[in-house]
Amino acid sequence: MNVVLDGFIDNDPIEMECQALEHMALPVSKGDEPAVVSIFGDGIPHVDLKWVIDDITWEDVIRRPDGKRLRQVLTLDLREHVESKRLKEEKASSIARNKADAAKKKKQTTNKGKKTTKGKSYLVKSGDSLSKIAAHELGSAARWHEIADLNDIRTPKSIKVGQTLKLP
Repeated sequence: MNVVLDGFIDNDPIEMECQALEHMALPVSKGDEPAVVSIFGDGIPHVDLKWVIDDITWEDVIRRPDGKRLRQVLTLDLREHVESKRLKEEKASSIARNKADAAKKKKQTTNKGKKTTKGKSYLVKSGDSLSKIAAHELGSAARWHEIADLNDIRTPKSIKVGQTLKLP
C-alpha cells in the first residue's frame, strides 16, 4: 500500500507519525501480538479487516531546514491479521478491567466531576514496551502514544528498566 504522510502545507513535521509506523512494524517477542492496523478510506477494499505491517519501504522525502520531515512517501507491506485465542481472552479481560476502572473513576470524582486523586505512574520492567504498558494499564495497546506524549518520549524504544512513567 502506497502512503503519503503530509505536513508540508502547514509546515508541520510528521516525525511522530513516522515513528509510530516504525514502532508498529517492529518484530514482536514470541507469544506477543503484533501491532494491528485498520485502514479506512474511499476505494479501499475490506475495510473491516485488520492488518499487520510486515515491512516499510521509505521513499521520497521533503525535509525542513532543521531536518524534520514534512512529507514522506512510503510503501507498507501488509498482511491480514488473524486474532489469536489468547488475544481474544485478553480483550475480554480488558473489557472487564475497563468497566471496573470506570466504576473506580466515578467514585473518585466530586459532584463537579473533577478527579480527587493524582495521576498514576508506572515503573518500567524488563520486557516492557509502551504498547504493552498501554495495553495493561490503559486497556488498549493503541494508547501507547498517550504515554509517550505525557512523558515527552520521542523514541518509543528509548524507555529503560527502572524508569518511572506518568500515565494518563
